[in-house]
Amino acid sequence: MEIYKYQTNAMNTSLDISIGAKTEVYARSAAYDLFDRVKQIEDMISMFLDYSEISAINALKVGEATQILDITAEALAGAMYASSLSKGAIDVCMGEFFLKAKGKAAIENPRRAQFKMNPENFMVQKVSDGKIDLGAIGKGFALDLLADRLVNMWGIKTAHFSFGASSILALNPPEGKDSWDVTFAGSKVDIKLKNCAIGGSGTAVQGSHIIDCRTGKVPEKMPYRAWAVCDNALIADAMSTAFMLLSDDEIKEICEKENMRAAIQRTESSPIEFLA
Repeated sequence: MEIYKYQTNAMNTSLDISIGAKTEVYARSAAYDLFDRVKQIEDMISMFLDYSEISAINALKVGEATQILDITAEALAGAMYASSLSKGAIDVCMGEFFLKAKGKAAIENPRRAQFKMNPENFMVQKVSDGKIDLGAIGKGFALDLLADRLVNMWGIKTAHFSFGASSILALNPPEGKDSWDVTFAGSKVDIKLKNCAIGGSGTAVQGSHIIDCRTGKVPEKMPYRAWAVCDNALIADAMSTAFMLLSDDEIKEICEKENMRAAIQRTESSPIEFLA
């Protein structure tokens, strides 16, 4: 078995996939199928595409409802669980706040949206004005779906996915190795991955843009970077953002509940600390 590497652009960053297969033809076919699939996922859940299902939900007037596909419903359900897990520190219904914090919209008084979803028929009703933004969980959610497709449709169980280096998912490692090696932020702190995911968040790239959804404001003080490691890429993606906002005790509580690991880098020059 050889390892073959492929790359595409999706969700405003690069998606790199390493696939273990007997032939390059089979690996390439699987990779291109996944590239098509991630585009379909983005088309459904991006708030920045006018034709997406999230945009259709955001465009609703209060009291109106729309039906969505099962994948979008799954993403919203995962986002709601992540919000509950973080005790409200992250909330995808704060889309207007996120747009304002990132300077992508001139919104004077951003609003927290409210929606109701019927899990039986996937109908979503807008209860109060505002927008959904799945940015906190989108890449991790996509990686979970891609990994499932690679295993169950293509029969490939050796793979490594990296979404802009901030969302990583590893399946079985290459033959002769017990794990995939991942380096945190170019540091000397390494972690070995096998059938688990890493989510990373921080202020290095976009500055202080992370909203504490409990207050609707960017905190005055946050760590430089935070990482979450667990067996679900959506949760790892979401909790890495939450860990930028939560206390050490709150982070440890989540890690114990979800069988996760957490790492924090307080400042650009400080060492990386594992809290759990």
